[in-house]
Order: sequence, then structure tokens, then C-alpha cells
Amino acid sequence: MDLVTSKPTLNFNNGAFGVNGWRLSFTSELADAWHQEVELTSGERLNDLNGTIVFENADTSEPHMGWAKGSLTYWEGRDDLIDGRAASYLITIRLSNDDLTRLTQSIMTGMLLKKVNIDVPIEYGWQPDGSGKKWDNLAKPRVEIEGYSLILAKLDCEASVADPGEIKDDLKSSQLMDLQRISKTVAYILYALVIVLVVLIVRLR
Repeated sequence: MDLVTSKPTLNFNNGAFGVNGWRLSFTSELADAWHQEVELTSGERLNDLNGTIVFENADTSEPHMGWAKGSLTYWEGRDDLIDGRAASYLITIRLSNDDLTRLTQSIMTGMLLKKVNIDVPIEYGWQPDGSGKKWDNLAKPRVEIEGYSLILAKLDCEASVADPGEIKDDLKSSQLMDLQRISKTVAYILYALVIVLVVLIVRLR
């Protein structure tokens, strides 16, 4: 499953929920693609739920059920006036201290975590065209992450604009505005020089 991320948060836990050390978290959603639809046995779509991706330090926290790489967890919604919440999901990815440090430093120095891909044991290709996924989240609200990959990008290059053509259009517009400013400046200078020459000619006569 491919996920896109935003809004990074860095926090520190001291033993809470069995976790120690720094954690880096992001809000997330499934990438918008035809093969990305994930139906849940609870009657929902994973695509419609708000999600969070958390990177935790594998060197300072114990893995849940021995799952060394992490887990995908479904949180059921609760209809409560005081403590209500919408259904959501949580992805926990365990990184070594060195990898978590490198990822955190990259984010803090202007990189964007553009996409996260996770491999989880859910049913694939159940629709006639071979697309779609199904997760029995009622029987297994938490599943193991068997593999993952991360894609980072520079903020000023590709991460902030979806269509590369927009970058070209923005560049052309910017260059045109610069040329217009230069033309106006040159025109003002030439106009001033003409006035000075006229004054000199009048005085010499």
C-alpha cells in the first residue's frame, strides 16, 4: 500500500505505552490510485479514514508480538458525546536509532517524506480486474508489516507541486515578470539620459 504523508511531529516518550525515546509521526492517507482501494469487513474503506504513521526507535522499545518491522492497526470509531472519535488507523514502523536519527535530520533540514509503502498480509486483487484489497479488520484489527520503503524529496523541487508542468508555467511567469521589471528600469534610465542631454544642449546654446 502506498501512503502520502504530511504534518510531521516529533515527540519524546519516557516509558509510556512501553515506548522509550523519540518518535516521529505524520498524518497520512492512501495514495489516490485505482489499485489502492482497501475495503474493510467493518463496512468502511481504509481510503476514507484518517491515519497516522509513527516511526519509533527499535533500539529503545519492545516490538508488539515480536513484529520487528512494525504493524498496521485499525481503531474502531466510538459514538460518545464526551469521548467520541472517528474510526482511524495507525501505522507503526520500527527503525534503528541510526535510521530514525537520519530520517529526523532529513525532515528538519528541509526534506519531505513524500511517500511510504508498506507490505501487509491482507487479501489482494479480489476484484475482477485484479485491483482492490480487502482487510478483515474485525477478525484481525492489527496486522504485521512485513516490509516497507520510504521516498523523500526536497521541498523546493517536487514535493510541493503535483504537476511538473505547473513548475514550468510558474518559471515562465517569473521570468516574464523579471524581464518586464528590467525593461521598465532600462526605459527609466534612457528617459533620464534624454532629459539630461536636452538640458545640456539648451545650456550650451
